[in-house]
Amino acid sequence: MHDCATCQHAKDEYMCNISKRLLDERLRLDKNQAEMAEIGGVAKRTYCNYESGEREPMASFFAGLAAAGADVQYILTGIRSVNLPSNPYPSLQSEPAMAAQDSAGYTVTLRPDQAALLDNVEHCAKEDQEAIKRMAFIAAKADNKDETQQGKKKRA
Repeated sequence: MHDCATCQHAKDEYMCNISKRLLDERLRLDKNQAEMAEIGGVAKRTYCNYESGEREPMASFFAGLAAAGADVQYILTGIRSVNLPSNPYPSLQSEPAMAAQDSAGYTVTLRPDQAALLDNVEHCAKEDQEAIKRMAFIAAKADNKDETQQGKKKRA
C-alpha cells in the first residue's frame, strides 16, 4: 500500500542529506554561497534555499558545480568520487588543488582525486582505516618489488 507520508519523510531526509553534503562541498572548495550560486548558474537566494533544503536543485545546477570541480556524486549519494576527471571543461576553469600539511609540517598539494580518497578514508571506521593502510603498504611494497625486478632484467 502506498503511504504518501512515508514517501515525503524519505524525500525530506534525502534532501536534508543533499543540503548537508552541498555545504560540505562548498567548504571543501573554499567558496561562499554567492560564489557557489554563480558557479551553479542560480541566484544566491536560490542557492541558499538548496543548502537549507527548502528547494531541490536542478540538473543544470549540478552540471555547473561539476565543471568547477565539485564532487556531484558525493553531493547526491554521499559516496566520494575517487576517479574525478582532471578537468572535463578546461575552458571554464582550471582544476582546483587542495593544500594540506604533512606530518613534518610541509604543505602538500593534492589533486581532487587524492583529496577525495583521503576524505573517504577519514570517514571510515577506525578498523577499516587500519585495513586500508595495511593494504596500501602491501601494494606499494609489491609495486617497488616489481620495479626492482624490471630494473634487474634491463641490466642483464
